[in-house]
Amino acid sequence: MDRNESLIAAPFEGINEATANYDSLLSVLYDGVQAEQGFNPFLQRLQQLFGCRTATLSVRDSHTGQVVGGWYQDMPADIVAWYIAEMAWRDPLYLRAVDQNEVGFCSAHISNDVSMDDPVITEWCAQAGLVDGACAIVHRDQDTFTALTLGRAEEYGRFSMAELAVYNQLIAHVRRALGLRKLVQQQQSATALLVDALQTLASPIVMLDGTMNILFSNRAAEQWLQGNPWIQRQQSVLRFLSHRRQSAFIEAIHTLTCQTDSDGQKQDLAQVVMTLEAPTGINTGGATLLFAPVYRHRPEDGPVVMLTIYPWDANGLITRERIQQFFDVSDAEARVCEGLCQGCSLEEISAQLCREMSTIRTHVKSLYRKTSTNRQAELVAHVLTSLLRPGSELADLSVPG
Repeated sequence: MDRNESLIAAPFEGINEATANYDSLLSVLYDGVQAEQGFNPFLQRLQQLFGCRTATLSVRDSHTGQVVGGWYQDMPADIVAWYIAEMAWRDPLYLRAVDQNEVGFCSAHISNDVSMDDPVITEWCAQAGLVDGACAIVHRDQDTFTALTLGRAEEYGRFSMAELAVYNQLIAHVRRALGLRKLVQQQQSATALLVDALQTLASPIVMLDGTMNILFSNRAAEQWLQGNPWIQRQQSVLRFLSHRRQSAFIEAIHTLTCQTDSDGQKQDLAQVVMTLEAPTGINTGGATLLFAPVYRHRPEDGPVVMLTIYPWDANGLITRERIQQFFDVSDAEARVCEGLCQGCSLEEISAQLCREMSTIRTHVKSLYRKTSTNRQAELVAHVLTSLLRPGSELADLSVPG
């Protein structure tokens, strides 16, 4: 038996110690699910325990074999860049791992069909200081493969069948950890992006569950609530100074979270509008509250309502002049729409404008047609969201009819 054969047959001398530390290795692996460094600490520990020069988790395009991401522990950036540009897509060890019938590690020297004679491979091994490599596909889906690849330096010798058998025990754990990390990242990323987006909005936003508890409020909402004493935040609830307004608030939440049709299915409900006038003696303008249901894919998550607050004194943006200009409506129609946005009933608008109710209703129908809405609440919501969206104050031209 020559030297190469003996190295193949005899396992790395530290394998018993490595196996004894297997549980600690798995602990580091699963820590990578939420760690900022990802799986680099796991790869580093893997190197230490199994005498590897390199350890990488590479994510590759399943159609081209090109690297699209991953972790490259302790590998210089220039070497990683060279590998990705020159060799990754035709790495015979990776291709062997993809093509083999059974999931498991293959070694360049143990697998007879993995040639090390390619000049590019020779150059790669020389750059990385490797005499052997072992690779396994630990996860695959429709678009990507994730390969765990280990590299051996001369001082540790080549991989043995016994070592590959030990490495095979890692595959299921690595696959599970990768899946968990993807789920965690999707949830955290989506949540973080949503929170950041809501925080940047100028409009006060409050998210509530079906029991009226506050799940989230952005900075604009907190600032608005502090300056408006007729509605207060007390820990996780909103309390209105008026009992009638408190009742209307609860009714709005209940309407959007508890209503079902005759078959027990959730109704596709539109937004609910509630107006809020400042009580007598409080020198602050009123506001219109727009309640919108937030539909979620999983029923067990529970219903959520987004409350958007539109102050009537929002820099003078909700005025009959802007309504007339923005929606290309008549002056009389704009006056009616302004009254609706300020919470007035049709009867109150009729009295204020000294017009017959039939005339007011005609104006409302015309507003519906020109704004493509069908209900008063829908009309008010459309006007508020249009005039208070970012940049709308710069729109000096009327909308073409």
